[in-house]
Amino acid sequence: MSDADAKYRKIATEYAKLKAQLPVLRKAILDEQQKEAVLKDKLKEKDQSIRKSEQELESLMFRNEQLSKRVSVLQDELDRNLAQSNKHRRGRADTGGDNSMNNTSVLLNEELQRKIRENEILHTELSNVKEDTTRQMMLHTGRCKEWEDSK
Repeated sequence: MSDADAKYRKIATEYAKLKAQLPVLRKAILDEQQKEAVLKDKLKEKDQSIRKSEQELESLMFRNEQLSKRVSVLQDELDRNLAQSNKHRRGRADTGGDNSMNNTSVLLNEELQRKIRENEILHTELSNVKEDTTRQMMLHTGRCKEWEDSK
């Protein structure tokens, strides 16, 4: 029976070791679950941030398109007014009509310049938002990959 006793003691010793490791493993599992929950929350926040950035990007692109169309219309008006002004100058001597055409041209030109500056600003903002969104997407993709690899 000493062979059976030796086997029993060996099994009892192994059982005691495993039982001693159990609380440590349980704590490790709980810690990992907490980390996973925190990472999921961060991922949700980053996804919301990305969606917000994409919406802002879409809005800026729409506004940029509107301004581009407006600049084009203003440029066409300016070209027409300049062409008419040149026709009137050739046809008659200097009159008050030329001054009003020049004033209109100057005003249209000023508005065109303002719109061009506004368009440049919006284009810069759009570019920045695109870069931020791309950077965030790459960061989140990397984090997701790390998280999946750690599972």
